[in-house]
Parts: sequence; structure tokens; C-alpha cells
Amino acid sequence: MACGQLQLPELTNDLLPANMPQIRNLDVECAKTGMTVNIEFSTPFNGVIFSKGFYSNPACR
Repeated sequence: MACGQLQLPELTNDLLPANMPQIRNLDVECAKTGMTVNIEFSTPFNGVIFSKGFYSNPACR
């Protein structure tokens, strides 16, 4: 997968809570030392986003 391309899981509306924010825009900036991911939601998001498999690493949140 190239930088700037993220694979989002396929979710159907019947699996999502009615009030769950939806992703409106997703932008990824890559650098030699890491990446910056900017996500715009349809409504305020109150939660944590982490890299798959690295939920316990604060640097990957």
C-alpha cells in the first residue's frame, strides 16, 4: 500500500450505531520519520484512533 492510501474496513449501516460519526475526509502525509493522518468527521468524534496492532503504543495513537 502506497503512502497516502489507507484501506478502510467495509462497514454496513446496520453495524454502526445511529450516532456514530462518519469519515468525511481523510488525508495522509508521509515523512521519513513517520506519517500524519488528518481525519474529518461528520460530527465531533470522542475516542481514540490507533494503528492496527499498536494500541498499547502511545506514539501510534
